[in-house]
Amino acid sequence: MIKFRATSDDGPVLGLGLSRMNVALLTEGKPIVVYGKDVGLPEVAKVLIFFGETERDLVAELRRHGAIDEDTIVNPVPGDVNRLEHTLRTMRDASREARNDD
Repeated sequence: MIKFRATSDDGPVLGLGLSRMNVALLTEGKPIVVYGKDVGLPEVAKVLIFFGETERDLVAELRRHGAIDEDTIVNPVPGDVNRLEHTLRTMRDASREARNDD
């Protein structure tokens, strides 16, 4: 992986280049963490890079690693809003049902 910070006419640029090995790790469910201080962005604690086949998989992956919980607001890309909102509602309901079963 390469990481860099540069400046363009539009403002600051953060660049991340992934090798095939990085992609393989991501597809194995092993997220990559980039620390802001390593790329000259001390105000950013971490950048998490992770993989999922779908937005639903991405949310599940974040939950699996404890990065988010059921109260975390996730902003999907335009066009995926309805599907992701439905997914989050379904996951939230399933989580509540599981807790009630205990």
